[in-house]
Amino acid sequence: MLLEVLIAFALVVLCAIPLIYPHTAMLKAQYQFVSKLELDHAVNLLYGNVLEKLYLNKLNWTDITQNPMEVTEEMLKEAHFLKPLPYQGTYTFIEDDHRPKKIGPYNLFQFTLVFSFISTALKKESEEIKQKNKIEYRYKVFLVRDLGRTP
Repeated sequence: MLLEVLIAFALVVLCAIPLIYPHTAMLKAQYQFVSKLELDHAVNLLYGNVLEKLYLNKLNWTDITQNPMEVTEEMLKEAHFLKPLPYQGTYTFIEDDHRPKKIGPYNLFQFTLVFSFISTALKKESEEIKQKNKIEYRYKVFLVRDLGRTP
């Protein structure tokens, strides 16, 4: 009789697994979606922070023309994003037009600000997989350089 009860319990468990699996898959997809939404929010805050720094002349021209700069925890805190972000990111300015327009002592430039993020879960994966799963955000930025004040 005990053997019959154990067999019946095993059958119930085997029938319950297919009923539970879709819910766990939905929960995992929901966590990934929430993580992506938090990344979108963080990038919007970072974009606003970078624009503010540009407006207040806190970024030097050498910082702008430098190759990718890392998005740090301090930068996220400065942008008022206080949650841990499960992504490693960089940002860079890519010049769109090599012929700057000159208006008086000012040069006008058009850049594309590119934020690139890779999930920290892919840290041990190959570069090919990292590049395939890279998330990029692109923004057009117009910069004015005062040649009278900056070298």
